[in-house]
Amino acid sequence: MAVRSLPTLLLTVLLLLPQGLSSGIYSAGSGEIAAALGLSADEASWLNVLYMLGQILSLPLSAWLARQWGSRTLLRAAALVGTVATLATLLAPTQWHWPAWFLHGVCASAMLLLAHRVVLGNLSFSAISVVQAVMSLVVVLIPLGLYPLLMGQLAEAGLWHWAFALQLIPYLALLYWVRFGPWPWPEQAERHCFNWVQAGLLAGALTAVTLLLLKGERYNWFDDLRVTALAGLTLALGGLAVLAIRRGWGRGSLLEPQVLALPSARVGMVNAAVAGFAVMGATMLTSGFVTGTLGYSHAQLGQLELVSFGGMLLGALVAVRVTYFPGGQPDKVVPLGVLMMVIACVLLTSSSGDSGLSDLWPAMLLKGLAVGILNVTVVIHILRSLPKVYLLQGVAWFYLFRTLGSMLSIAEFSRLKTLEAANATSVLGSYFNPASDSFQRYAHSLSRGLGTSEDVTSVLLSGALKGQVASVASINSFQWLILSIGCCGLLMVSAKVWAAKQTAKQ
Repeated sequence: MAVRSLPTLLLTVLLLLPQGLSSGIYSAGSGEIAAALGLSADEASWLNVLYMLGQILSLPLSAWLARQWGSRTLLRAAALVGTVATLATLLAPTQWHWPAWFLHGVCASAMLLLAHRVVLGNLSFSAISVVQAVMSLVVVLIPLGLYPLLMGQLAEAGLWHWAFALQLIPYLALLYWVRFGPWPWPEQAERHCFNWVQAGLLAGALTAVTLLLLKGERYNWFDDLRVTALAGLTLALGGLAVLAIRRGWGRGSLLEPQVLALPSARVGMVNAAVAGFAVMGATMLTSGFVTGTLGYSHAQLGQLELVSFGGMLLGALVAVRVTYFPGGQPDKVVPLGVLMMVIACVLLTSSSGDSGLSDLWPAMLLKGLAVGILNVTVVIHILRSLPKVYLLQGVAWFYLFRTLGSMLSIAEFSRLKTLEAANATSVLGSYFNPASDSFQRYAHSLSRGLGTSEDVTSVLLSGALKGQVASVASINSFQWLILSIGCCGLLMVSAKVWAAKQTAKQ
């Protein structure tokens, strides 16, 4: 078992590196990518939508292909597709970037699934804890804490292509490993008929919900008849997909519902969605506050995130400590992570547009600690408890729930921040009414004091108004996040109590 640990760790790191690089470069350099490709901000956002869509659609398909082909064959196919997508991103014209980003997402989920299959299916209880922590470090913690600085510097220098060029290294290394390297892990290939009915309904539901949530920052979200129709279609397809999976419609298999038969597994999926929701919400609002309100560049945001990264490392160590031995109680650590996230948000709500690193580092450190505890503990505890016979399906279900939680967070807080900005503009704008006599007297006295024209004074006052609106909207959004996390905490406690009652009845 010890002989397998080192090559398993190396293989999983290679499998997970491309996903972190893709998500990191878009988060740090979306504006620069849009400018380089000649796209508007709305057009560039579709790159992220296609990437997320590729990820979420690939999860059930990769789980089926891994059982059908075996890990080695699926890895070869994913590495080849990833190499082609990377070359298209580097060399091809703009129109090829849309399918390339979709394929980046497809490869990311396939390799994530394979990494978990190799680790969970071949390592001991304690070794799984350590290797899963390293996996979380590569795929979540480093992209959240370290990549913002590196990718921000690359993007601001116009070198964002190099982040994609770096992906060629793990892809080519994986292709070499599959062809010439050792493969000590047993191959497990089973023949299953593909269930086209379930696959079609599930793909339609996931596509609809992804489009609905990731474009949910529109101010007139449900005033648009097309969005309302999409919401109705999402509910219909989602309901049909659930019925198809639960009642076994169609011939063959896709995602087995038996994984969710145990009450503990259902609680685990709830915790996965809550963790994805909380981590994404805190990360999204923090980056928006620092770059939008404080005026930091993405590189400066990366320097601030280094403090958060230190907290993530501490949180990961805590998670390994409570999950390393069979007698640990990781369920009791997850509420601690939720509490730390709430405290971090409370500290951030006391910030203002004049805050700097000395004011923000306690909140950033606590946020990082909460992210490390929540992410690593939930991943290790839930995935390690999955039945081996349903391992692939269980991992796919876990990341489906987690991704849906993250997308729900994006939709909710994009929407709330837009509404808060509109409300703040209407309230604060009433004090900056050019037709008001008091405003004209104030602008006149200010222009005399500054020795500038009244036109320049109006521009300065307009800039001050925009800064105040951004500050109020960000702080109010953090308050909404605190309320949402509190509701999620109640949901987690209720789910745990329900699972305990169900287990006692059995």
